[in-house]
Amino acid sequence: MYESWLKYLLLAVLILSVISLILCIWLPIWQSFRIIFGVILVLFMPGFVWSWVFWKSKELDIIERFTLSLALSIAIVPLFIFLLNKVGFKINLINSIVEIISLLLTAIVVLAIQNKFLAKKISSIKTNE
Repeated sequence: MYESWLKYLLLAVLILSVISLILCIWLPIWQSFRIIFGVILVLFMPGFVWSWVFWKSKELDIIERFTLSLALSIAIVPLFIFLLNKVGFKINLINSIVEIISLLLTAIVVLAIQNKFLAKKISSIKTNE
């Protein structure tokens, strides 16, 4: 199961690298990498991780998860940055990256807690049988 995901992950990194190299014709190479991977960090990753929190693996296919990842990221990231701006954090590059990474880490912690409770529930069901 993990081998197929690894193939897709490596293919995605390869495709993104090729797109970045094509963009470096018009832009400096570091700026093209920054644009491509920044877009992925802001517009895909938070929604992807939170989609695993809200919907389990067998409930959605890959197209639905991809679409929900984009929609959730577009909804969550600006709202979170705006909320922290109202609290007193300035909107700049460093604060935005830290806020997005904190969103990702929060989702990962929630997933770990969910999996821990799910594993306990499954083991208790197996021992009762």
